[in-house]
Amino acid sequence: VSLHAGDGAECHVAASLCDAIVAKLVREMQSRLAEPPLFCHTLSEAVACERELRQSLRLPPAASVLRAFTCHPGAMRLWLRTEREDASARLEALMSEPNAWSLSRREPAGGGGASSFGGGAAA
Repeated sequence: VSLHAGDGAECHVAASLCDAIVAKLVREMQSRLAEPPLFCHTLSEAVACERELRQSLRLPPAASVLRAFTCHPGAMRLWLRTEREDASARLEALMSEPNAWSLSRREPAGGGGASSFGGGAAA
């Protein structure tokens, strides 16, 4: 299956750009892995680049800038570890909020409290 499948010159240009970007990322992957912040920045830029190639130049579905990361075991491990650490930090922050564990009673949007459940006040 050709990564350049699709119709139109834009599609072929996008796939060729994708191939060139992947080759550059693969060549530089070891240095990126040595510096996690640089790795994360490069990954974010690769995602943005792929989005732009898909939207503007109709990058074929089989082509992906991200394959430079997904096909490299060390890159995939670092990506997953980074995602896990970020998710854990977000969860910890959410659970650490002062009201995270309060069981405060909230009134229904229509108001009325208990009387709205059939016990209404006598007139």
